[in-house]
Amino acid sequence: GADGMIRAILPQRIVKPCLFYAKQGDSTFRGDFGILMQDNRPKPVFNMARVFNSLHGHWLTVEGGDDDVCAVSVLDSEHNRLAVVLLNYRSHLPVQRQVQMTISHVPRQFVGGKWVESTIDSLHSNVFTDISHCELEHTGGGKVTDSRFLYNRTLLPNSIVFLELTGN
Repeated sequence: GADGMIRAILPQRIVKPCLFYAKQGDSTFRGDFGILMQDNRPKPVFNMARVFNSLHGHWLTVEGGDDDVCAVSVLDSEHNRLAVVLLNYRSHLPVQRQVQMTISHVPRQFVGGKWVESTIDSLHSNVFTDISHCELEHTGGGKVTDSRFLYNRTLLPNSIVFLELTGN
């Protein structure tokens, strides 16, 4: 999923990963490889693909991270958007992690704009937890008040946070 996107597919510049199997025919959780459930309800992996598919523009350098937590960021000048994807993933013994992210020099066009957070984890954007909350959920946001953006949050195990900063 997202770990493979950030640590393998993006660094190898694979532009069009593909799926062999898009939809399962029912709504049972059984480890099926489809990304949609019955009635086209998105699985968390569909929401993950939606997030990564929306990343366009100039890839920025992201520093920090470790074996569990990593991130990518893209400046999309055409759509006046700065996007950051944070990931907390460990295949064995997953744990929640406290993450602090700083954008030291927010581009001028975003100061006074807004930021929106979307989350994919065991509680959000997850058909297996709540069938009525299977779409990508906005879980936070606010105004970008100055040229230094601080984000501090506890990420649940195997979670993705998608941050979008937009200008006025």
